[in-house]
Amino acid sequence: MEHSRSRFISIWIMITLLMMALLAMALFSFTQTEAAGSDADAVEAVVEQMQAAVLAGDREAYTALVDWSDPVFTLEHTRWIDDWAEDHPVDEFALNADRLVVIDDTATAELMMRWSVEDDPQAHQAQFPVTFTHGEDGPWRYAGEQWTATEGEDFLVLAVPGLEDAAALTAESFPAIWDYATDALDFTPDGTTEIKLYGDGWSLVATVELSLPLIAGWNEPGEALKLVGDTATLTPERIDYVLAHELTHKISFEMAGQAHGAMPWWLEEGLAEQVAAGYTNNPDDSHLKFVRDLVAQGTLVPWDEIANWETTPVILWAFVYPQGEAFVDYVTETFGADARNEWVMSMAQGTSLDDATETVLGMPFDQLDGSFTVWVTELAPAPLTSS
Repeated sequence: MEHSRSRFISIWIMITLLMMALLAMALFSFTQTEAAGSDADAVEAVVEQMQAAVLAGDREAYTALVDWSDPVFTLEHTRWIDDWAEDHPVDEFALNADRLVVIDDTATAELMMRWSVEDDPQAHQAQFPVTFTHGEDGPWRYAGEQWTATEGEDFLVLAVPGLEDAAALTAESFPAIWDYATDALDFTPDGTTEIKLYGDGWSLVATVELSLPLIAGWNEPGEALKLVGDTATLTPERIDYVLAHELTHKISFEMAGQAHGAMPWWLEEGLAEQVAAGYTNNPDDSHLKFVRDLVAQGTLVPWDEIANWETTPVILWAFVYPQGEAFVDYVTETFGADARNEWVMSMAQGTSLDDATETVLGMPFDQLDGSFTVWVTELAPAPLTSS
């Protein structure tokens, strides 16, 4: 009897301990849920404050909401702020964080952005994955886009989740394109090249400058190479061209010490197009036919009207690339790639177009331009072989 009673007490103790353990787990789960809910509310409050700061054009209030620990993101996002805080204030700007997940000191969400700027009343919208962070006892802050990383030798591919195939393709293609572009320009920058892949063009615009039209690629001095990386767009046939184009920009900026130097915009784009066309081993002469028609019709856009990206009307952007590429074709064929590179380097180091042309190519730019129009006019319709 005594034995049975002891066994009954032991079972009761076990049941009591089990109930206490379950209660502790429940309390812990409640506390964690409550903390997660509090953090989620805090992140949503940051999003609301970001929206209010942009609408008010308040740079100081906005910068206090951002995690500036990543130097590349810091440069890129500072320029994003410059666009709406200085040059193109917004008419409309709305942010919303969806599918918010908080894990420890990091939160992820789908950021939905809708905007229009003063000189473009048309509204645009984008949706892309982002992160928020906070330090110990610190406030939550916006940390930019959410990435999956693919690291290679001297390069890093960052892709939004879901673009892993495009990231693998980019990583596979990059080394050969890097070798080609640096050899073509006879200049090899130091450091790691960062490449960022976005799901669509408006997501790219939303992280670069809100005042931009729809774009598929972007690079500015010191920034990552930014590309639209959905697998429908970034096919093996196109990745070579896109990477070669954007890498040429990076290389020319590095020639200038992470700056634009004195090269006019049409020449920056023309050089990038010419190098990229050579990499494909299938040069397309459509730009030459287009420019030849412009010359014949007397409608070639004056070079000074497309020399500055910031002041060139969007309606003229369609002329920048073919005119620039045709001019670089002419300089390369007439003077050789070495002289072209010396001409480019001179401008990268601050020499004006006129002075660089006189010093390196031996004639005033007006004379070079006149020779170019004759060359284009007399050009046979057969494709030009790129050097």
